[in-house]
Amino acid sequence: MTERPTPSPEKILELKDELKERWDQLPVEHQATMSLTLLRELMDGEYNSWMVVALKVMFPDLRDDYHSG
Repeated sequence: MTERPTPSPEKILELKDELKERWDQLPVEHQATMSLTLLRELMDGEYNSWMVVALKVMFPDLRDDYHSG
């Protein structure tokens, strides 16, 4: 896999702002499905452990056995 060059901090902020503006234009049901798509990509990547911890901190009511009811 080819690595992309890291954009400048200013460019990163610009991209994030643009992404948020476009996100707000999506209907909520598409935001939900896109969230799952992005989460799947993150969980398949190198930051998966960080993401799990972050989700548990942000949403402490989530349980490890959430799927079982």
